Amino acid sequence: MAAVAKKVDPTPVLLMCVEGGFEDRNETVRAAMVTAAVQWLDSDAVQGQLTQLLALLEKHLKGDNASDQLRLGCVACLGSLAGHLPADDERVRAALAQLFTALLTVNDVRVQESMATVAPRLMASLDDKKLDQELKRFEELVYNGDNPLHKRRGAALAVAAAVKGKGVALLKNAAISQRITDALDDRKRSARRQGALLLVRALHLLLGRLLEPYVVSWASSLMHCFSDPTREVRDAADECTRTLMAQLSPHGVKLTLPKLLEALVKEDSWRAKKAAVDMLSAMAFLAPRQLSECLPSLVPCLLDTLADAHPGVAGAAADALKRIAAVARAPDLQPLLPALLDALQQPDKTASALQGLMSTRLSQTLDAAALALLLPVLQRALADRSAETRKTAAQALAAVAGLTEARDLQAYLERLWTPLSGCLQDPAPEVRYASARSLRAMCACLGEAECRSILEWLKNKLCAEGVPVDRAGAAQGLAEMMAAVGPDKLITLVPSVVSAAGNANLPWTVRDGYLQLLVYMPAAFGATFADYLDASLAPILRGLADENECVRESAMLAAQRIIVLFADKAVQLLLPALEKGLVDSDNWRIRAASVQLLGDLLFRLAGVSGRGTTEAADEADTATPELSLEKLSDSLGPQRRDRIMAGLFIARQDLAPHVRSSAGHTWKSLVANTARVLRELLPALFPVLLEMLAADKERQELAERTLDELQRRLGDRVLPELLPLAEKALGHPKTKRAALAALTHALSTSKEYALALADRLLPPITTALADPDVEVRAAAALCLDPLQRAVGPRVAEECAHKLLALLAVKPDDECALDGLRQLLSGRAKVMLPSLLPALTTSPVRANALLVLAEVCKDALQRHLARLAPALVDAVRAKPDDVALCAQVLVLACGDEPRSGSQELLRVARPEAVTLLAAFLQRARPLDDIASELLPPLVHLLANEQQQAQEGAWEAIKALLAALSPPQLPPLATTLRHSLRNARAPLPGLCLLKRGVGCLLPALREALMNGDAEAREAAAAALGEAVRLSSPEALRPDVLNLTGPLIRALGDRLSPRARAAVLATLSSLLDRLGPALKPFLPQLQTSLLKAAIDPARNVRLQAAAALRGLTGLHPRPESLAAELCNALKSSTDAAIKHTVLWALRGAIEAAGDRLPAAARNTVSEVLKAALADADQDVTTMAAACVGAMAARADEDFLRNNILMLCDTSPDTPSSLAALAILIKDAPQRALAAGGDTLTQTLTSSIATSAWAVRALGFLLLAVDDDRLLALLAKQVSNTQDHVAIVAAGFVGPLARKAAADSSRKALVPALVNGTKERNQHVRAKCEMALVDLLALRGGDDTLQLVLPILDSGMKDSLKECVDKTLRRRAKDKQDQQDTLDPSVLSE
Repeated sequence: MAAVAKKVDPTPVLLMCVEGGFEDRNETVRAAMVTAAVQWLDSDAVQGQLTQLLALLEKHLKGDNASDQLRLGCVACLGSLAGHLPADDERVRAALAQLFTALLTVNDVRVQESMATVAPRLMASLDDKKLDQELKRFEELVYNGDNPLHKRRGAALAVAAAVKGKGVALLKNAAISQRITDALDDRKRSARRQGALLLVRALHLLLGRLLEPYVVSWASSLMHCFSDPTREVRDAADECTRTLMAQLSPHGVKLTLPKLLEALVKEDSWRAKKAAVDMLSAMAFLAPRQLSECLPSLVPCLLDTLADAHPGVAGAAADALKRIAAVARAPDLQPLLPALLDALQQPDKTASALQGLMSTRLSQTLDAAALALLLPVLQRALADRSAETRKTAAQALAAVAGLTEARDLQAYLERLWTPLSGCLQDPAPEVRYASARSLRAMCACLGEAECRSILEWLKNKLCAEGVPVDRAGAAQGLAEMMAAVGPDKLITLVPSVVSAAGNANLPWTVRDGYLQLLVYMPAAFGATFADYLDASLAPILRGLADENECVRESAMLAAQRIIVLFADKAVQLLLPALEKGLVDSDNWRIRAASVQLLGDLLFRLAGVSGRGTTEAADEADTATPELSLEKLSDSLGPQRRDRIMAGLFIARQDLAPHVRSSAGHTWKSLVANTARVLRELLPALFPVLLEMLAADKERQELAERTLDELQRRLGDRVLPELLPLAEKALGHPKTKRAALAALTHALSTSKEYALALADRLLPPITTALADPDVEVRAAAALCLDPLQRAVGPRVAEECAHKLLALLAVKPDDECALDGLRQLLSGRAKVMLPSLLPALTTSPVRANALLVLAEVCKDALQRHLARLAPALVDAVRAKPDDVALCAQVLVLACGDEPRSGSQELLRVARPEAVTLLAAFLQRARPLDDIASELLPPLVHLLANEQQQAQEGAWEAIKALLAALSPPQLPPLATTLRHSLRNARAPLPGLCLLKRGVGCLLPALREALMNGDAEAREAAAAALGEAVRLSSPEALRPDVLNLTGPLIRALGDRLSPRARAAVLATLSSLLDRLGPALKPFLPQLQTSLLKAAIDPARNVRLQAAAALRGLTGLHPRPESLAAELCNALKSSTDAAIKHTVLWALRGAIEAAGDRLPAAARNTVSEVLKAALADADQDVTTMAAACVGAMAARADEDFLRNNILMLCDTSPDTPSSLAALAILIKDAPQRALAAGGDTLTQTLTSSIATSAWAVRALGFLLLAVDDDRLLALLAKQVSNTQDHVAIVAAGFVGPLARKAAADSSRKALVPALVNGTKERNQHVRAKCEMALVDLLALRGGDDTLQLVLPILDSGMKDSLKECVDKTLRRRAKDKQDQQDTLDPSVLSE
């Protein structure tokens, strides 16, 4: 009426309401009329008639006969009209006053609420003071329990109208909210609690969602009011909560519901629990959207509360469920609501509720309340112990999910998934299927995004370890959910599934899971999946050959499912793969699966039961074998049928028993007469066999078994048909090998057949032996075996000579060489006598010999005497073939390289040495013959031809390189002896860029890691090598030579080894000199340390090396200073003696480079040494003085020589110094000493051997007959040591003096000396006469001397010559160095 009244004249309408509606006998009609009038008058339609309408209402209000109902209705309408007046109009304030009065008077709740809705618009007429007064008045009325309920309710509505009119902030500003909170918590006065509830209800009624923040804070207090002892409070709480829930927003539900649920769980008081349940039950009055959001959390809590121990709580929960059921709007489900409530309260009635649900046809959408009651029942049923109940629940869930809105079902997804995931892993297949279908329905309802967590769980479970049933359930559920998403999902799903299922690097559980997915995807997607069959077959076929049994079973199920669902499509897609797997697969499991699946497919196409197969075990036969082949021909075509049947026949001979068994069963089910069918299949069978014969060994064996079976079935009829095909195949490169293999097998079966075909087949076989394909050559060689067994070795020899003829034209033809190798394999010993003469005759074909050596190693060893010269000739003819010839010799010698090396050493040609070097680079082992080969190889280094020298050098290098480090040290002794016997220079060690490099590795290893003997030998051998080589050749190896020698000095070597090392270093210093400057610091340290070594021979060698080092040293004074320090610190006379000898060598090597200060320092040290108690030390010190004086400046020389001459003649050290001075610098000594020097020597010569030596050294430098006569006189000196020294100088003087006067003076003295009693004197005199008379060169000098002698002396000389001198002439000539006893040697 209110809607229609806006379009008509308002006065008659209002008059109708006032005169009839407001006073109607029915209370509901009266309230509806007031509400309609208020809403109508609140619209803008009455703006033009406000005065008339106000007058009409005032008239009825002032009437004496107006009833209370009429007055209340008019007041409500007056308040609505006053809203259109200005706020400062007196009529507004009057209308508001009348409205307040009416609110407190009227007893009808709906009328009061209608009045309250118009009051907020009039609140603007009240000022703050008046507003405070009114609020205080109305609040007192609300909280006062003595007032009637309708008056308190009206006062509460008045307060709510004031808050709405002035704004919600008034709640806080006027402390209304705080007073409400205090009143709700007032446990003593129930009237205040009731009044607060009335006020909260009124506020929420007018403010709506604006009050929600306060309602959340009051929720706990409101809940306690449900359990209030006072009934009036409990009723007010129930009424308040209903009003709140009816207008609660979704956000308010989220804020309020958790607190109520928490109270339900944590509260210990049954009253509090009951209050929470009552408040939760009030949520049934929420708006539909809010109701759908809260029920998923609400109903489970209520179900748990049903089991509460207190009947009041349980009863409240039951009432709450009934209240929820009362608001359910699903018509189809209304008859089932009692059964569902019973099932919720009594779990044993779940099955009966499910039966009722399954018998009900659901066709309309289910609302939130219906779902809240239905889904918990299904959730419980999904976890039931009975498989039938679980299956029924899953089916019901699929039906329910199809009739539910997504937002309603989403809330239950997590709770339903827990039992549903268990059903997916159920052992019963029907339960898993029903569960997967329910997941599909839920995914179709919710969408893929909402089910993402379930999809992730299924994917993880799909690949997890565990029982296969779990992976199967996950695969089935995932397939159904993907199908619910839509066919477009296959575009991205299939590639990922195919990739994972076929990846052998992934764990087997992953492969099994994705293969399970391929089992269920065809059924889930239906015909849409047919487009993806081709991509899915590859992983399925690989899975059939997997090592894991679970993977194989899953792959088999997937293939069988494809055959069942897509039989026609499988012929196009699956059949080619099965054909390939039947014959070409290397894995027997793939072949077995291919046979089984092929049998299933053929049985389906042929209409045969194939009992015992996987898919047709219970079907009846529909065709005989003959008709079956005809049907297969119609379905597949004759050629394809024959090809498949040929593959089945080959599979019957498979090496795997399982493959043979399955293929035999399929063959027998389809073929009745095997021989007849085989004759028909021969054109299709032979090409397949040829391909297999050209494949790997396993397939070749399978082809041979098939040929044997063919021959057994068909007899000799198969050979005539095979030969033309094989000959034709020999003309095609791709089929040559297979044709040869087929011929080999066929010829092996019949010797007569091979004998008849020998001449026909020999030319193509010989051609095939030189074929570019290595496999063809091998097959041709094998094909000769049956021919050779039938005909004899003639066929092999003919082929070999033809190949040799081909090599004569094309020497580098690798194919012909390999063909020869294939031919000789296994036949070499038989063919060797006829082939070797041809191969070793010039021109020698080294490559052919290599082939022969490779295949008949042992047999060639007996022919080395013929083979070695031939190989040398080959090297001479073509030097580039030296490596090839060496390899031939290595193969011929085998593990005994001694015979080959000896044969080469017997061939006295440089090419033999070159070949020997190449042979030693390749031959092994060489440790047994190394010591035998080194001496002749070292000897070859002295060969006149450079090629031989270079070959020997390379041979030594190769020989030593072939040995392990522990095998090298023992060879040091051999090398030492071999090098010691060589004459310097050794040409092989003087080769530039080679030098001693061939010897260094072995000698260095022996020097560093050998035993004491090996180290000594290595050091000595290095010295010999340095002696035999040239400085130019040594220079590149100076680092490799010097470094190890210095390091060896730092090790604990034996004295003899250290001496040998030092001798080698001394030789290096002498020969290389400046090249060793980089090693000066190390050498100085090592040599100075060796100079004070306890062993004398070490010290002497160190002194010799120090002499050479001083000549290189830029600062020789430093070496002299170090030697002086060593002399000072030493207390051992023997060490002092050798240190002084080293110092003397340093002084001599330094020459005039020794500074004056250094000479003075050395002089001081030598003065101290001259006073030493040991005569050898003083003598050596005197020699050092003489050596230094001989090389000093004139002043130093003059001062020292005068000092020495003034010394008492009895002092041997002074005479020794003079002797060394005269020896080193005679002319300077004479110039500085003059007559004084001669007088000193003359006066001391009779008693001092050193004076004799000084005089002798002087006579060697100057000619003086007087002094010579004086020396000759000393030969007869009574002191033997003086006479011996005098006689020792006669020889050198005789070799120098050629004048007759000298001979005349010396001969008589020496002849008399030969008659002395002292044998040393006699010997010296005899040797002196031999030198003086030059008897080693003949008697010419003797004949010149005899005439100048008197007769007596002449006879004595002749007698002496005849008796002793001729014998003495054969002895070694004395050296001048032996005249100086201060020169030390070992």
